[in-house]
Amino acid sequence: MTKKALRGGMRARLAALPPERFLREGRAAAAALVKSPTWAGAHAILLFRSLPREIDTGPLAEAARAAGKGLFFPRVEAADSAAPPGVSRAMRFYAAFPGEGAWTPDACGITAPARGRPLAAADFPCLILTPGLCFDAEGRRLGRGGGFYDRFFARLDNAGAAYTACGLCLECQLIPPHEERIPTDTWDTAMDLVLAGGILSVGRPRHSAA
Repeated sequence: MTKKALRGGMRARLAALPPERFLREGRAAAAALVKSPTWAGAHAILLFRSLPREIDTGPLAEAARAAGKGLFFPRVEAADSAAPPGVSRAMRFYAAFPGEGAWTPDACGITAPARGRPLAAADFPCLILTPGLCFDAEGRRLGRGGGFYDRFFARLDNAGAAYTACGLCLECQLIPPHEERIPTDTWDTAMDLVLAGGILSVGRPRHSAA
């Protein structure tokens, strides 16, 4: 199955779900993750603000605040001179909490924190909760096609940063092992962990923040 076909099928599946499903599984995800050693070992949590038909990340934001961890959200901005040829936009993370401070549309039109304190060396090791349309049992991820997270992970790898990449989704977005694997390209980053609702599973550990 091609990436395009898989994206279309998953979007149709998500569109058919009742709204309460996204919050219920968001709560289950937070309850499962806070019990894990990965959560305990992370100085900061990098989280995304839920788009329509994405698992609700509000419970995880509240859990990060309760634990006294740094909390960062992404903002897509103009790329700097270090960006690869042909790349005009980059994703950067800023300290924020939903509902507080200034939140404005970014270069993709997604509501994001205004440019406050950026992610810094002192915030590592960190746990990066990563969105996706679907994931498989080996940590492969199918995103929306922008490549922002894959380029962000590549920058961290080049800098030798300690982080754990954790895919975050509903249970129905996790493709069972017996089904066809998610197609990938050489630049696609596999997840160390996948958190699907309340189920936390190992992907391909490579960046352990422990």
